[in-house]
Amino acid sequence: MSRRAHGLAAAFVLLVLSLLPRPSAGSHVDPVYVDYNASCSDLAPAGTDWDQMRVDTVEDGSFSAGGLTVSLDVHDGDDATIIDWSSNVAIDGVFVKGGPGGNFYHYNAPASGDGGLLPPVNPNNGKHYSPSHLLFCTTIPDVPTPTPPSSATFTPSPTASHTAPPTGTTMPSETPTLTPPPTGTAMPSETPTLTPSPTATSVEATATPNHTATPRPNFIRHVYFPAICIDCGRAPGEPNDSCMSAHPMQRDMLYNFYPDDRDDWYRFNLASPGEVEIRVSNFVPLAGQVAAYNGDGCESAHFLQNYGKPTLEKILYLGPQPAGTYFLYVSNDGNVNTTDAYRLFVETR
Repeated sequence: MSRRAHGLAAAFVLLVLSLLPRPSAGSHVDPVYVDYNASCSDLAPAGTDWDQMRVDTVEDGSFSAGGLTVSLDVHDGDDATIIDWSSNVAIDGVFVKGGPGGNFYHYNAPASGDGGLLPPVNPNNGKHYSPSHLLFCTTIPDVPTPTPPSSATFTPSPTASHTAPPTGTTMPSETPTLTPPPTGTAMPSETPTLTPSPTATSVEATATPNHTATPRPNFIRHVYFPAICIDCGRAPGEPNDSCMSAHPMQRDMLYNFYPDDRDDWYRFNLASPGEVEIRVSNFVPLAGQVAAYNGDGCESAHFLQNYGKPTLEKILYLGPQPAGTYFLYVSNDGNVNTTDAYRLFVETR
């Protein structure tokens, strides 16, 4: 079946669904069979942009992407695998893939849970297919393409080959306060040249994932002075492919890094409570994300917030935050690039 035919089939499915009674949040709805391996964007109503979280292992447990967490209770019925689910975010639809197609459960009133979901029936034997994967479709929150690594899975990735940065790239760093990189790995040193940002008043803040549109205050915009090339013999910041080797950085100072591999980790310290905004700009690969964590170390760090839309500029306004150590994860899910540096800036007040 062509993609156009798929689109027409999905449109017909949604037309049929729109004629069904609107269920209340959390109530069960009957599925509609979709005869191909659809995505949430295929199934979204016209004019609606659905994000999706895919669960490839259909078994009991909790699964997260960004600020969305889904808990599954999977059990065997007489002739089918039965799926119950609940989530911390209202879900617009669930696609249960099995065989060549899947059953689509569309909640016209977004639901936070449902039970008794089944994969399609195999017409050859009258039994249900085994579920191969699940898609949870939602408009809230912005679910990024990759899942930010959890604090329990900080593992190194292979380091890609690197090209020296062009003259004029600033690469300051500071003495690491966490576990240093493996012995023999050189880390540049630097002396901060900008005045530290004003100390903010004391604020008690509990960091929780936040993917709603948060009002951003008028931050002071800084003037960036001409840069000096430091450590030009290797790619700036590398190796920083894991939390344990996060590259140290100063607040309120502009950095340039190449998206020359998939994973980049950074860390900075907040000496006193203050408001924090993180900006990644000129991200030429587009596909990827920036995520923020805080904690005394990698094993105890917990997720704060992330942004994963395919845009040149990715901004996280974390709002008031307590003093402490913060980790930033920048992933490149597009093409690696050793010529166009992205800019990273952590602004505080």
